[in-house]
Amino acid sequence: MAVSMFLDFIKDKALFLKREVVVAYFIYRHPKTPLFSKALLFIALGYALSPIDFIPDAVPILGYLDDIIVLSGLVYLAIILVPREVIEEARKQEEENVLNIKVKQAVLFAVMFVFVWTIVLCAFGFFLVRFIAERI
Repeated sequence: MAVSMFLDFIKDKALFLKREVVVAYFIYRHPKTPLFSKALLFIALGYALSPIDFIPDAVPILGYLDDIIVLSGLVYLAIILVPREVIEEARKQEEENVLNIKVKQAVLFAVMFVFVWTIVLCAFGFFLVRFIAERI
């Protein structure tokens, strides 16, 4: 029971983080975002993607802990300096973006489903015709 609750908690936090990354992207792209906030977001992204860390990831626990502290600190400082209306617009864009992605994924899944079954049925028909032709 406790493990299930913990996994649900982690799943919820991961989903929240995923959405916040998209919001941070829209904040970065917004023309009213202050230059200093853009610089902090850019540095956070660079640090996240950089192979160089303050404390190497090979050091147990501390290696990842410094990433969490530095990245969350930089993003937090960047977001504090952004006007409230920019954040609200970014969240609205993120919600619209998620809906568009879900619709596109559903359409892509449907097309792939039909495509795969068409190939399977054509292959089955081909082998069935060959089988019947050999028996005649």
